[in-house]
Formats: sequence, C-alpha cells, structure tokens
Amino acid sequence: MDWMKWLFSTWTMIRLSGLTGHFFLTLSVLAGLLGSFPALKKQKARLHNIHLYSGWAGLLAIILHATLIVVDTYAPLTILEIIIPGNASYEPLWNAFGTISLYLFGFVLVTSDFLKEMLGKTLWKLTHWLVLPA
Repeated sequence: MDWMKWLFSTWTMIRLSGLTGHFFLTLSVLAGLLGSFPALKKQKARLHNIHLYSGWAGLLAIILHATLIVVDTYAPLTILEIIIPGNASYEPLWNAFGTISLYLFGFVLVTSDFLKEMLGKTLWKLTHWLVLPA
C-alpha cells in the first residue's frame, strides 16, 4: 500500500502532470507539423484532430501541474510566484521558463481556436510559430 501512497503523493502528481503536459504538447506540435506534409494528405483530418485535442489536453495538464505546485508542502509557491516569471522563491529560473512556456502555448491555443478568422492567415501563422520556443 506504500506504493499507492507514493503514486498519489503531491510530489509524484506534480511531476506526472508536468510530464503529461509536456507529452501532449509535444504530440500536438508533431501532429501539426506532420499535417503539413503532402505525403500525409489522407491523414490530414486525423492529424488535425490529434493536434487540437492534444494541445488542449496538454494545457489542462499544465494547469493541474501549476495548481498542485500551489498546494505542495515541500516547496510551496504562491499564485503570484507562479504567474509572474522569475518571482518564484524556489528555482526561479526554471519556474520562469515554465510560466513563459505556459503563456506562449496558451496564447497560441486561444488565438488558434477563437481568434483565427479575426487575425487573418498571415498573422495567425506568425503567432502559431510561438510554440517552438515554448
């Protein structure tokens, strides 16, 4: 029963949610890139769905990750420490990278799903490239 206690500990869940978010966001980027290859034209619709749903699943996993960091007792961070890059009391550089990454991915998801027509194709494509540094 000790493994169950370990598996559902805050420490483990923080890491699992972070890795899950990273996995889904990487899958989303790969599916988006593969969807642009002419050789995979027949799979374009399937790749587009994977691209969309894995992006949102990744964002939700990262939000869970950040929420668990707030309730963690080992190195708890406040909400302000999480949302302001470089403001964290524990590992400020790595937390800043995570926060900036979350903002970039969130921006791309919101502009793609809700503002695509308003931005136009050229500006939308430019904003979409922000996933690479994220």
